[in-house]
Amino acid sequence: SLWLLTPEERTTPAVLVRAWA
Repeated sequence: SLWLLTPEERTTPAVLVRAWA
């Protein structure tokens, strides 16, 4: 989830995919 990640992690495409998958 995006709110559990640091600002740096939120900006990575891979994390965005995991967050919304």
